[in-house]
Amino acid sequence: MSFRQYLYAIFFACVSIPLLALGIQQFFFAKETLENRELVSKLSAELVGREIQSRLEIARTVVESAANKLAADGVKDPELLNSYLKDLVVKVPYILNIHYDNTKGRSIAFYPKINKEGLSNIGVDHTTRDHWKKIQSFNTPVVSDVVKAVGAADVPIVNVIIPARNKKGKLVGYAVCALNLNRLVDNATSRIAPGEFSIWVFDSKGVPVFTTDLVATLTPYLKPQEISRVLKTGGEWVTIERGNAADLSGYLLPLPDQNWAVGIFRKVPDKETEHGVLVWTNILFFLLVCLLTLIVGSTVNQVLVSKFKKLMNSVFDSKYPWSKMDYIESPEEFGHLQKLINKLSNQVRPNKPEANDINFAVEREFHRRISDFSERGVILNKVFDDVLTGLVLVDKNGEIRFANKISRRLMPMAQPGSDFLCCLDQCFSSDVPPNEWLERLRTQLTFIATGEKYELRMYSIKDSGVVDKVYVLVREE
Repeated sequence: MSFRQYLYAIFFACVSIPLLALGIQQFFFAKETLENRELVSKLSAELVGREIQSRLEIARTVVESAANKLAADGVKDPELLNSYLKDLVVKVPYILNIHYDNTKGRSIAFYPKINKEGLSNIGVDHTTRDHWKKIQSFNTPVVSDVVKAVGAADVPIVNVIIPARNKKGKLVGYAVCALNLNRLVDNATSRIAPGEFSIWVFDSKGVPVFTTDLVATLTPYLKPQEISRVLKTGGEWVTIERGNAADLSGYLLPLPDQNWAVGIFRKVPDKETEHGVLVWTNILFFLLVCLLTLIVGSTVNQVLVSKFKKLMNSVFDSKYPWSKMDYIESPEEFGHLQKLINKLSNQVRPNKPEANDINFAVEREFHRRISDFSERGVILNKVFDDVLTGLVLVDKNGEIRFANKISRRLMPMAQPGSDFLCCLDQCFSSDVPPNEWLERLRTQLTFIATGEKYELRMYSIKDSGVVDKVYVLVREE
């Protein structure tokens, strides 16, 4: 690595490591915040569920009281029954209306007596209504799903129906009340922040009993099997798909006595946005810091590299002693290094003539050795050139120092300074790998040009100076 690369690496490490640690800490903090928010959502759903359950129990108790009144007094005095029903509605503000039906499904007492259109609610046939069909099937207290009111009201309602039986068990009639869903749930949800969460209560068909998000509707927003699954599991996370509006995600809890479910929901995009904002904020901040690091590092690097080049140039130019213009004042370490080099140069200069004499002596000895070896080569040529076997002298580097006439005929490349193994590999072949030829005492070779068989013999020479090994190529008969 260059000096410049080292500097950039140091700057990047100093910035990125703390930034990475901060990002990890922020991630876990945000994760914990989201988990706490989901826990709040779940606990809020439980709170709302208990409140709604309690209010439904109150409404059920009121209707049961009305049924007991009808069972005890019968249908002889409708005015007395009307007065009794009025008192019940006053006490329970989320009861929209309440009435008595006879065994044939016609209302005999009703509060309020007059509907919004000015028509009487007495004598109205309820046999086609949802609550009448259900009570005929079960013949036990029933809390209906959300239905559209007809006649007495024009909003979605929930009916509570309880049959009235006298002491002999004979059916006298029915006590029926319609619940104002908004009033039923409103007080129960007043402690939940509406801006952050939305509250949904569903019946068994997935139709909203109550919601803080939409106008009253009979459109199912969850599948019946989802509600059924929640009732069985005791609660789970679900998603509400709302078409053009943003989807909602929340924890749905059962109201088992009514086969309802209640949940606290948040917009899915809001949840995804929080994660996205967190990730992109960290990425952008990291890139910004990297850019600033690059700018600062480049500036600092330029100053240091220029000072370093100045120091190197002054050394290579051998400008001793240096002038004031040549001295480096900062950074201090470069100045100290420059002074040290100056000091060393001052120590070397007085010994320069002596060093020159030593260099001259070494050079002279080198040339003598070369001349001596050349003379030995002449002798070797005269002695071994006419030998009928190949003879090659090799140094420690595997380079040829001498090759006789037979060796040069077999290997035309076998000249002093050539790599002996390369020469062999070009002219011979063997079952033994080439990298092992020079290490074996005896190696069987085949001359590629003629197919003749040769044996390569190796002899090591110790303390011989230049020559390390002698190789002999012997032709096999």
